[in-house]
Amino acid sequence: MTALDNRTERRWASLDLNEILSNWARHAPSGSGSDGAVDPEVIVFGGGIPDPESLPSAGLIAAARRVLEHDGPGALEYGGTQGELILREWLAERLNRQEDAGVSAEHFVLTNGSGQAIEMAIRTFVDPGDVILVERPTYSGGLRPMRAYKAEIADVEMDADGVLPEAFEQTVTRLVAAGKRPKLFYTMPTLHNPTGITTSVPRREAIVELCDRFVILIAEDDAYGEIRVEGQRPPSYYKIAGGQGALRLSTVSKMLATGLRIGWITGPKEIVDTFVRLRYDGGLSPFLVRTVAEFCVSGDEDRHLETVLPIYKEKRDRMLSALDERCARYASWTHPEGGFFVWVTLADAVDPAKLQDAMAQEKVIARPGTQFFAGAGGARNLRLCFSTATIPEIEEGIRRLGRAIEQAV
Repeated sequence: MTALDNRTERRWASLDLNEILSNWARHAPSGSGSDGAVDPEVIVFGGGIPDPESLPSAGLIAAARRVLEHDGPGALEYGGTQGELILREWLAERLNRQEDAGVSAEHFVLTNGSGQAIEMAIRTFVDPGDVILVERPTYSGGLRPMRAYKAEIADVEMDADGVLPEAFEQTVTRLVAAGKRPKLFYTMPTLHNPTGITTSVPRREAIVELCDRFVILIAEDDAYGEIRVEGQRPPSYYKIAGGQGALRLSTVSKMLATGLRIGWITGPKEIVDTFVRLRYDGGLSPFLVRTVAEFCVSGDEDRHLETVLPIYKEKRDRMLSALDERCARYASWTHPEGGFFVWVTLADAVDPAKLQDAMAQEKVIARPGTQFFAGAGGARNLRLCFSTATIPEIEEGIRRLGRAIEQAV
């Protein structure tokens, strides 16, 4: 080993990583963490993950085999930055069938899950200091890239029918008067994460009118739209806006499996072309995308939903019934028409800090409401996920939660 080798080794061994990180990397917010449950006795109502017993492994294996047998070389080459045509065509046909959206394959760009779709929308349209409007509360995974790209986040109040148009207009008017530029409205109007609320059609129409007046692009996150167990599917913002001034973001993560990491953006062709032009990651794996496309085009996706939606309905119903029995004295909650989540609001008599300690002692975990607010808020809220736990775990977990709430009074 030379003297230079020794000096290099010593220099790197003592280096503070922050000395060489980019300014963005030094100040970027941390990524999502785990729910921290390693004890098998702990019951977790944490992340939004599909029912593990219902994952379509056999169907995906069969689809992958068919792809390799029929088009192995094509599936194992590099893909394009817009994404495989076969899946984009299926997505367009499906959305047109659901709501006559008037889209074609050219209105879609495939992404690495809905997380990349959110990040692409922010990176493409928002400069540091621009304002992004969000619901109060909002999806915590959407807040991280907003903060990373140094946007100002302004939240707008919701009620049981969704975001309040009056509050939205007041917030935008105040921002404009202060010389600020609201650029984007990030929203999850259908089976909202974390509350489970679905925004009513009149509210959607009012928001479209306001965003058109103020030239604010709507980024509608529809991650849970297919997980509807009752009620009617409302028209998307994209449909109401006539395909102008709105993007629709979605994913197969909740329909099929989170590990597939396939999402997409639906939008006006000129915006989709811009996303493709600004993309530098080479796109998604053609093999993976063609496997999912084969699964969907064959009808397996519809058959899978027919199997899992009754499971989610029973889990939701069992959780709501258990909450009625165990927690009604000191809490209230939403009654979602689908999705994965129930949003709990604690009574004033409950001490949130004591509740966290009591939940740890009872070995039950839920996401604290504070994670879903751009600023202060959520101390008296919990997000409960019913999709992953078994029914016995749901019933026992809510019993534990009820005891913990009583201890925190």
